[in-house]
Amino acid sequence: LNKLTPEKFDKLANDVVALEINNEARLRGVVRLLHDKALAEPIFSEAYAKLASRIAKIKAPSGENVGEAVTLRKVLLTSCQREFEATKDDRPQEQEKKFLAEIESLEPAEQKARKVEYEIARDLLQKRQLGNICFIGELFKLGMLKEAIMHECLIRLLSLSAANEASLELMCKLMSTIGHKLDHERATSRMDQYFHKISRILEKGQTTSRIRFMLLDLIDLKASNWVPRRDDTKPKT
Repeated sequence: LNKLTPEKFDKLANDVVALEINNEARLRGVVRLLHDKALAEPIFSEAYAKLASRIAKIKAPSGENVGEAVTLRKVLLTSCQREFEATKDDRPQEQEKKFLAEIESLEPAEQKARKVEYEIARDLLQKRQLGNICFIGELFKLGMLKEAIMHECLIRLLSLSAANEASLELMCKLMSTIGHKLDHERATSRMDQYFHKISRILEKGQTTSRIRFMLLDLIDLKASNWVPRRDDTKPKT
């Protein structure tokens, strides 16, 4: 998958389809590799989603139910769901205070080492969450996920604590990715509810400047019929 580029896409997809995936363990191994790459490299989420769509129909005999088969599509979507559901309504500031209290009695050198470990783990988690949201959005655009599921994701992210800025960032990324497909006449009421909630969050003024500007940019994007002022989301080559 490190070789995945627009020029090599067809060949790589055909190579994956040609693999001897004759049992559930191998199929799950392919899914794990693909999903892990998507989580680690959000900027390439569109390419990984296209690959997933191309190989989605690959199936293998079930390891649990004799006579049944499992599809790559189902295993992948379940993996995405589990990753998303790991997003918790935790207040980062309170988490950090709790952590600092736990290491208060340690020696300065050990405190420093533990802080570095904590920050690395936090940053990796945030990157995984962002990668998963980007991947989910791209899968939806390719028809692999239903619109109702996208609404469930947005509702969950907006229902988390306003102090959980990571969830607000994920909501902004997902909405900016798929908003143009959700913003139609049948979903007007829901979209109005989302942006009313966003306006309320801005009015309270409890977010950092970075998140505030993300929310304002999202409002501007909707007002411009989802046409971005610039496209800086594509990988640079």
